[in-house]
Amino acid sequence: MQHSTHRGPESGTILIIVLFCLTLLLTIGVLMILNSGTESLLNSNYRTSTQAFYAAMSGLEEARGRLSPRHPDSISGVVAAAGTPLPAGQVFYIRNPLPGQAINPTDLTVNNPYADKEYVQEFGQPITSANVQFINSDSPIAGLNGPLYQWVRINPITEQSLNMDVDGDNNPPDAGTPLFYGLSAASTVPSLNVTSNGRQAFELTALAVLPNGSKRLLQYVITPAPLGYSIPSLGAAFLPFPSPLTLVGPVGTFQASNDANLWMNGSDQQSGGNCSPVESLKPAIGVDGNGNIPPVRNGIPRRPTDLQTNYIGSGGTPSVLNVNQSMPSIYTSVSGLDGTNGLVQAITQDADYVVQGPASNLPNYGSAQNPVATVVQGDLTLTSSVTGYGILLVTGTLTVSGDVGWKGIILVIGQGKMTVTSIGSGEYDGAILIANTRDPYNGILYSLGSTTVDWSAGGNNGVFYNSCWVQAAQFLSSSYRVLSFRQIPQ
Repeated sequence: MQHSTHRGPESGTILIIVLFCLTLLLTIGVLMILNSGTESLLNSNYRTSTQAFYAAMSGLEEARGRLSPRHPDSISGVVAAAGTPLPAGQVFYIRNPLPGQAINPTDLTVNNPYADKEYVQEFGQPITSANVQFINSDSPIAGLNGPLYQWVRINPITEQSLNMDVDGDNNPPDAGTPLFYGLSAASTVPSLNVTSNGRQAFELTALAVLPNGSKRLLQYVITPAPLGYSIPSLGAAFLPFPSPLTLVGPVGTFQASNDANLWMNGSDQQSGGNCSPVESLKPAIGVDGNGNIPPVRNGIPRRPTDLQTNYIGSGGTPSVLNVNQSMPSIYTSVSGLDGTNGLVQAITQDADYVVQGPASNLPNYGSAQNPVATVVQGDLTLTSSVTGYGILLVTGTLTVSGDVGWKGIILVIGQGKMTVTSIGSGEYDGAILIANTRDPYNGILYSLGSTTVDWSAGGNNGVFYNSCWVQAAQFLSSSYRVLSFRQIPQ
């Protein structure tokens, strides 16, 4: 018997479907391979781009850190010696070559991958027209490989470099006048200005070129930051002072001199600097609570001569008022003044000098052009004929005799004791604040203790409120604040 096999039309259809599925699977496989390669390429590009970005960022941070006088490899004395403004056209480069690598940003030839071609975009002239100085990077250290940036440029900024009309004169941006950061007329918020009001602003520009060719150019605009920016809870750029002499907490002892040459004046003197606006009349002595007014007034001699008229300011004669309502919140508690995130710690962190007491002198008294911040951890006794500039913070007892003066801010926060022991002609222009936050063993108190002021010595001296010196003292040179940041397309 014979059998026959019958093949219907479906058999050809099945073959076509199988071939189509195989083709589809093959196509999907190829696409997946191509997509995987594309993702790998994108990931590689992103990785190298990120590496270049952070290499350039590390250059910016090295330069910013080394501008602090407290940095172990500081360049502050080279870039801004003695507080003298850096003229437009002066440029410093920090170079960071790899072994055998030559870095010359002023070589503008086509085959130089490290040429600074951005300078001409900002200043209208090539870098070859500037006065250039070179500084070596402080990496690598101890044999460790440092960041892979090539150079950082440090220069003063101008209206032209920022393409901004800072002074509002509607003229083309000025190319030759350096910009500063401080208070402008009728303003309580610091900003850029052209009148040397505040501290000079600088531009940091960093180039990083990785061996694979990935490149990034980043830029900061920086300036020394007012003290208030180190204290987030303050909510202001500048630390305010309600009077030339402010006693925070209970007044234990207050004894003023019977010498007619001692004055305390709450009228804003506005001398010694360019600052604005003029602040309103303040009491000669500010106290924390109405109950502290009598002990201060009783400590001002009436015999043999009534000297209460020597204390000039708001609130009658003598001018002694409760300033509790006008004090920032950080003044009103031990934690605000001397806590973990308090005023003492903020200043200590950014101070130019920290001295262990007892001390009889300071490492640097500053100058009118370059005030400094100094912290004495313990007692300080000053006897020489000297005038200091900036912030002086003493956590122990401050004892003064002779012709000692100060222009800026004196803070006696800790033991809360200040004594003037002999006649002198030193003058205090700015503000003084005294608070007792520690016990005799330097332990932190639970609440504010009693302050002690013995100004029984006389002489041709006094305390005069001066907003110019108060503001000038608060630009801490150890803390450069970033005003702006940008990435420049390459």
